[in-house]
Amino acid sequence: MSMVVGGLQAVSIRTNVPVYVVDGKIMSEKRFRKIDSQHIDSVRVLRGEVAIAAYGRKAKHGAVVVTTKMR
Repeated sequence: MSMVVGGLQAVSIRTNVPVYVVDGKIMSEKRFRKIDSQHIDSVRVLRGEVAIAAYGRKAKHGAVVVTTKMR
């Protein structure tokens, strides 16, 4: 699975990574990538002030919010 939030610059610099939230828990990108896509129920991408309001300054580059079928 590949996901880019914030445009192509995020891929090359890697400092503009989003926060990954799965079933309400923030996790690392490495752990997020291990999720079996068959277990994903929904994905929401939050950007800008909405992401910051929901997850704080650590989400200044966005948030990928995933709900799994296993929760």
